Amino acid sequence: MANPVSKLLEPPRIWPPYPATGIVALLAMLISLAPGLTSVHLAGAEDAPEGLPELSSVQDKTRGIGDDERDAYFQLLDYVAAGDYKQQQAVAEKNLANFEQQFYDNQKLALEKDPNSPRYRFSLYADMLKNPQAYRGQLVPLQGHVRRVEEMPIIDGDVDLGVAFQAYLFTEDSRTHPYIIVCREVPPGMPRGGDVLEEVAVTGYFFKLYAYDAQDAVRIAPLLIAQRIEWFPRQEPAPVISPFWGSVVATVALLILIAFLWRISAKDRRIRQERLRKMTDDAAPFSPPES
Repeated sequence: MANPVSKLLEPPRIWPPYPATGIVALLAMLISLAPGLTSVHLAGAEDAPEGLPELSSVQDKTRGIGDDERDAYFQLLDYVAAGDYKQQQAVAEKNLANFEQQFYDNQKLALEKDPNSPRYRFSLYADMLKNPQAYRGQLVPLQGHVRRVEEMPIIDGDVDLGVAFQAYLFTEDSRTHPYIIVCREVPPGMPRGGDVLEEVAVTGYFFKLYAYDAQDAVRIAPLLIAQRIEWFPRQEPAPVISPFWGSVVATVALLILIAFLWRISAKDRRIRQERLRKMTDDAAPFSPPES
């Protein structure tokens, strides 16, 4: 059976726009997660919530959604859409704190064994790439900007399940590497298409590490399934004063300018008249010539 979502989920081969820089950044993040720092990580998240679909069939670093993963994919899409979003956010924040704490606990153990071991900062993106099994089916919060938001049909065999949206989300620690987000809801008025730049937040379940062909190599991106995208539209700078009061101030300023100019003009006329009077007073009386 043909896979209805694999092609739609594949980023373009020119993605991201700076492949060389992106590779260096990704290698730096992966190197920062030295062996042993996150090898014991399954205790870092909340227990699976009741009713969560079984995800044991999901395979990481494979292209598309495989036939063995289809049921889990569609079930998770429905499950997250029907959930309480506020509760999902609370669980995601707690999960993130647990994953971060587990990371630093492992780093502490490594430092106890070898005080000269390097210290690293927690990166959700890099940790997810290194420990996908620990994150599978776990809610995590993301915040960053999207560069692509597109609508796609969801078809399971002959059943039309409506539409979903896919977005490529970049966070501070993922740098030029995207998260792939699939969700059911996008805010009204949010720009869509292949060339957008919008600030967003997403709370989603990690599904798998998704493999795709980029321009220079096969790349991996975390695929998360979320209920919605939260959009933070750019705000236009608020005017210092309202248009009404602005017009009042402009009118008053104009009247003051007119009065000032009129006063200068009146003063100038008085000075000219005074000079003319003095010239008249100082002139000799007119006398006719002698005959």
